[in-house]
Amino acid sequence: MTKTTLAYGQPSNEMDHQKRLDWPLFALLFISILIHLPTLNMPLISIDAWRQTDEESIVYHFVHNSMNILHPAVFYDGLGPQRVQLELQIIPWLTACLVHVLGWHIWLLHLIPDACFSCNVWLCYRVARAFSAPVGIARTAAAMYLLTPYDIYYGQALMPEVVMTTGMLLSVWSTVCYAKKPTWERSIVTGLAICLMLLAKLPSATVLPALAVVVIGEQGFSILARARTWVPVFVAIAITWFYTAYEGKQAAHAFITGDTHAYLLQHLGDVFHPQTYLQAGWFGATTAVGLAVAPAALYGCFCACPNALAPFRQAFAAWLSGAFLFTAWVATHNALHYYYIVLTVPAAMLASLGVWQLWRSHRLPLRTMAAAIVCGAVTISVVATPTYYQPAEAPAYRLGRQLQAELPANEGIALVASSPILFDYAKRGGWRWYGGDKTAAYAQWLQQKWKVGAGVAVIEDPRAYPDLSEWLKKQYSTQVRDGHLLAWLPPRGMTKDGRA
Repeated sequence: MTKTTLAYGQPSNEMDHQKRLDWPLFALLFISILIHLPTLNMPLISIDAWRQTDEESIVYHFVHNSMNILHPAVFYDGLGPQRVQLELQIIPWLTACLVHVLGWHIWLLHLIPDACFSCNVWLCYRVARAFSAPVGIARTAAAMYLLTPYDIYYGQALMPEVVMTTGMLLSVWSTVCYAKKPTWERSIVTGLAICLMLLAKLPSATVLPALAVVVIGEQGFSILARARTWVPVFVAIAITWFYTAYEGKQAAHAFITGDTHAYLLQHLGDVFHPQTYLQAGWFGATTAVGLAVAPAALYGCFCACPNALAPFRQAFAAWLSGAFLFTAWVATHNALHYYYIVLTVPAAMLASLGVWQLWRSHRLPLRTMAAAIVCGAVTISVVATPTYYQPAEAPAYRLGRQLQAELPANEGIALVASSPILFDYAKRGGWRWYGGDKTAAYAQWLQQKWKVGAGVAVIEDPRAYPDLSEWLKKQYSTQVRDGHLLAWLPPRGMTKDGRA
């Protein structure tokens, strides 16, 4: 029987697989659901709680103030909603829709991210198959994504990273379809996918080199002369730019423009320092991607493979290169390690190619290496993933719940802390102090906040602010709860200087 060849060299007998149920893929999807069930009711108290509580604040304000997705608001720097400039709040808005229907439950905060995570497992498989990769590579790609601890943890977190990953995978898939048959209909779908991923979170732009490689590799440079190739992309970029600029002008807190200066423009000189790339490579390989997946991905970049798989490798090597440069230029200058999530999908794809090439060699040493990589990925996933769920902010969460019950709704919190998580835990607005351990300045600041609605002053770590703590103990009725110092302020109008 003669085999015919489809785009990227797929034998026609490979298509027989699509006519029957793929039980291994269904097993991976089932595991992707099971893997998050134990933490479904976990409050937002683990690592990056400060980022997740910001998102929960936005959910709360969507539910209780306005469902306008263009008006995300948080709990700090005032009693009323404080509008912020962030990426398009897709997950918080969808979560707020569920809360309107089902009521406020902790498990609803994880439901949309969980759904995106399982969707991403399936998309890794579908994207690999779109490149006409063998079924084994597609299954391995889905498994490698599923086994990466970073993906598991951020796949249930109330953060935009997981929906950004969904957008990137949809963009690659739609671009491959367009490259095979460049019609206006497919071009528009690709533009919508790119717009979704950019609005979900700007680091998703790291996938754009891969999209260019896919289109040019299939159609040649002449495809760039067609309006249908570049118009939807530029429209998506323009929409994202206008959204970002609009939110920056309207918001009380412009995070995107501030982060761009703090973590990129301010450190452009570091692009010439080898240490920058060594740091990014070490953290990415050991933590974000993992010691099992990273070597397999590196092997997948350079191993011998059939010509039919060259577009697959070229696309994801381009993606991985763009993602690595982003992490080196941006993520190495801050503590926002979740930025490294842009590495995980291209690494999983290339690792699947590496493992597949080792296995298909039929040589015992190479097959043993492939089995060792898979076993290592499973072991690291089982051992490393639970550490991300450590309840680091459990004391603050308990205190917040207590303040939610005890503090009147029209009173706020004057907080001295490293992050504003307490505001969300207490579901109360408030103000943050940045002035250090300076009693006179703090006393004046606290007096001002008391006049506009502060009902309690809280110091997260009294040992770090001994002078402020002593002054509060002398002036007000104080308590120590879960390591926090609380000073209860008198009702407004009780005394002129705000003392009890």
